[in-house]
Amino acid sequence: MLLQAEWTGKVKRQDRLVRSAHFRYQGSLEEIDWNANRNLDKSQILQLADCGFITRAENVLITGPTGVG
Repeated sequence: MLLQAEWTGKVKRQDRLVRSAHFRYQGSLEEIDWNANRNLDKSQILQLADCGFITRAENVLITGPTGVG
């Protein structure tokens, strides 16, 4: 029960933080259009999504054209 309470608290906190951030758009990996001519490397994006770079203490720098966010 303690573990469940901790998990529920973390989920509620994350939801609250996302709501308070007032993001203009919602997005997820499942919504990425891989067929578009965007030069996205699917394997590289999915590798970044597993956040292994954090445990390896690596820096990640993502660049793109001006104005893309």
